[in-house]
Parts: sequence; structure tokens; C-alpha cells
Amino acid sequence: MAARERAGAKSGAKPVLLKIAPDLTLAELDDIVGIARRRGIDGMIVSNTTLARPKRLKEFARSGETGGLSGKPLFALSTRMMAETFVRAEGKFPLIGVGGIDSGGTALSKIRAGATLIQVYSGLIYKGLGLVESIKADLVSTLEATSRTHLSEIVGADAAAITAEEWPV
Repeated sequence: MAARERAGAKSGAKPVLLKIAPDLTLAELDDIVGIARRRGIDGMIVSNTTLARPKRLKEFARSGETGGLSGKPLFALSTRMMAETFVRAEGKFPLIGVGGIDSGGTALSKIRAGATLIQVYSGLIYKGLGLVESIKADLVSTLEATSRTHLSEIVGADAAAITAEEWPV
């Protein structure tokens, strides 16, 4: 944040987003969100790749490979971390949902867990650019079906319920 302030004097302030991993403990998340709130961070990206290797992986034999796991296997864990972060952030900054978004339904789950924006990556690799239009269409359909006009009306709607569930494995 100090570097942004120094650079901002010359080129204008730039937003700073903090990307967190889904492997954090809740105590670590408490600390990180607390610091982010005190320091005036502009937003958080929840959550990056995981080092965990769930047994349900299709290619579990290859699970010993190094590096972070992303995409669909990360969805439940990253969505839980989103809900936990939403509860702690208390609306002080936007949250960007990432991790396993490959449909309008998964995008909606991230929003209902607390995301104000979503980021897709692995889903684009597997489903192509048409995924973006598909997600948009599904989100519009959801708004129409629920007589809502803005997605902001459902941001975090499921966060409390998600944080009460068993921790995803």
C-alpha cells in the first residue's frame, strides 16, 4: 500500500487487490482480512489455487505433481473461503470470486457466497469463450426468474448458511 501511495503521486492511485489461497486457516483469514480492512485494500480475490489434493480427483495418481490445483476440484473449497471472507469483510471492499467457475450456476454460487465480481480461467480453457455468454445468459435468467434487477441484491445471500456447513474436503 505504501508503494502504491508513492507511485500514485506520479501516476494516480491504482487499485490494489489481494489474492488469497483457500488453504488458509480461519485464524489466518481473520488476520488477513483485518489487516486488509485497516490498510484500506481495494478488494480481495478469493481464492487462488490449492495445494490440497482431494481423493475425488479423476487422476488422483497424478496428484503428487507440484504446483497449485485449480478449476473444478477447487470449487467447494474456494466457495467456502469466499463465504468466510464475505462475513469478515463486512462490505468494506469488493470480493472477486474465482475457483471452478465453469457455468452460470457456479458463477451464481460465488455471488451468493459473497462475490461482487467473478474471474474465470480454467473454465475458459475447457469450455472456450462461449462460456462468458453462457454465464451472462444464466445470470440474466436468474434475475428475471426471481424478479430482481441487480445481482447486487443476492451478493452474500448464502454466506451465513455456507459458513455453517461442514468444511469441504
